Amino acid sequence: MSTHVMDSLVCFLPRHPTATGVNVCFYDTSMPATLMEQYTRLVKTTVKDRSKIKFLDKKLRNPPVTTADRLYFPFNLDQKHWVGICVDTMEGTIYILDCNTSFKNESQMKKELNPIAPFSVVRCGGIAQNNNPLDAAITTVLLIKGHSAGGLPGCKAITPTVITDAAKLFVLRFFEYICDNAGLPKPPSVECLYEKMVDNLNILGHINIALDVAVPTGEFLSIAQRTQPMTAQVMDSLVRFLPRHPTATGVNVCFCDTSMPATLMEQYARLVKTAVKDKSKIKFLDKKLRNPPVTTANSLYFPFNLDQKHWVGICFDTMEGTIYILDCNTSFKTESQMKKELNPIAVIFTYILRARDPTAPASLLKPFSVVRCGGIAQNNNPLDAAITTVLLIKGHSVGGLPGCKAITPTVITDAAKLFVLRFFEYICDNAGLPKVE
Repeated sequence: MSTHVMDSLVCFLPRHPTATGVNVCFYDTSMPATLMEQYTRLVKTTVKDRSKIKFLDKKLRNPPVTTADRLYFPFNLDQKHWVGICVDTMEGTIYILDCNTSFKNESQMKKELNPIAPFSVVRCGGIAQNNNPLDAAITTVLLIKGHSAGGLPGCKAITPTVITDAAKLFVLRFFEYICDNAGLPKPPSVECLYEKMVDNLNILGHINIALDVAVPTGEFLSIAQRTQPMTAQVMDSLVRFLPRHPTATGVNVCFCDTSMPATLMEQYARLVKTAVKDKSKIKFLDKKLRNPPVTTANSLYFPFNLDQKHWVGICFDTMEGTIYILDCNTSFKTESQMKKELNPIAVIFTYILRARDPTAPASLLKPFSVVRCGGIAQNNNPLDAAITTVLLIKGHSVGGLPGCKAITPTVITDAAKLFVLRFFEYICDNAGLPKVE
């Protein structure tokens, strides 16, 4: 990214629809050079006169620089890698927002920033890493935006798995701003497209979400509006749509519907009734358990409705021998309760996998470990759990746990509407109906 493009994006930040923090100042790419020039002047000034030095550059002696609590600017290291810099004047600290810490180590970064920093220099931990040099510029802009609004937690959602969608959304907001200033017509927003979809659906009265499965308009719209509990047939249609979503899912991944837990429990009941010496020879007659992709996938995902009250996502990682629980409300059941709930399918699945290779020794038939993923944003609204589970499954299938970080209560409304729009487009394509534009 060129400096003039970077400058335009940073200058847009205080005008972005999602407001930034209070008493925050953004500066362009010239700030590092400006500060280095002043450092050179300082070095050439005698010690006794340094406290009297005057800064003639307007942006250094006038507000908001002289009054802001935090100053942000992008810094292009060696003209190869962008990082964000936050000068926190209240804490006396310079924070480095860096999506590729392998480019320069911490001591090199401190040496680089020492001329502009009598402040302490801290490279923020916990920022998702991305070593694609072409991603660094827009990632830096998004990190500056996130940090200015919410500190380090505001950076957590900026991960490699969401960077494409996040960048597109940011550029769309920037384009809308340009159009406003130039008096040009703006492109339709997600909200506008969603409202058009609602109008179309209200005329139809119902929609076919799958073969021979029609639901009323209200039930379909409730996917995004979260006004009623999601039925199993709606959940199934969303999960089946995942591999067809425009943002591709991971490689060698299989998505199963809500019937999978019951199917596995039935097979576990068979296993329990089988003599120990015959358990390793058990055959699985259910087609979906003995045929690809279940028997060949590295990861299998399905939604699980706990007590018919709360949805969670389940990921079977066949390579690691682990069941991951994707749960947006861990207060519903404790971890020990969850492990007890899933123990039967953790046991039976090893036998199902053995069908891949019947020659594997029976000694390898160890139950999968059960892990509830930490770091997932919590949301105790029961009506949000269904669509959140779908989005968590989608995110995890693409990028593992980091792919779930962006699914938070604050974005769930927009994320749900966007997902439903994509699902509606898919339905329209299949049915030969016009899409909303």
